[in-house]
Amino acid sequence: AEMVQGTFDDYREYERSSERVKNKFEERCDRMFGPLKAWNSVDRDWSWGDLDDQEGLGRFFNKSSAFMDNLYCKWPCKKDRHQLYPCCLKRILADQNIYSLIRRFAVSVARLPGVHEQWWRNTPMWNRYSDHKDWLHSHPIPDFLMEGFKRTINAPKHCNGRTLRCSN
Repeated sequence: AEMVQGTFDDYREYERSSERVKNKFEERCDRMFGPLKAWNSVDRDWSWGDLDDQEGLGRFFNKSSAFMDNLYCKWPCKKDRHQLYPCCLKRILADQNIYSLIRRFAVSVARLPGVHEQWWRNTPMWNRYSDHKDWLHSHPIPDFLMEGFKRTINAPKHCNGRTLRCSN
């Protein structure tokens, strides 16, 4: 919470700074400027409206995994990130069965009658959804989306070098 609050508190100064000073902000382990830069450096033309198709979701997971990789894996901050990685979460995410259950849950929500109609009816994406709803109901979640999801929620497992310690 302190890291997020500190980032909010310093954001205006960060925005107005020179590149050299921004780099100093991004190197700090007690702020989130490094992960935010990683998020912004991947798929710069992506927008929240792109979440309505598989390609857009894949690009979202590219951005989110870059953010999480920077948060957990970037040296020298990596040595202190164990505080953000509880051992119970590490054990849960190590069980590969959870991913098939998450996939099944996501597919079941997508297939619920009326769910998307309630979410999208009065939005520009409604036409896209109504055109593709039969396709959505008959296709599983692709592996590349599940891999992007795994890289995002279990970023510490994917760090290069030594495995990130977890905290109790």
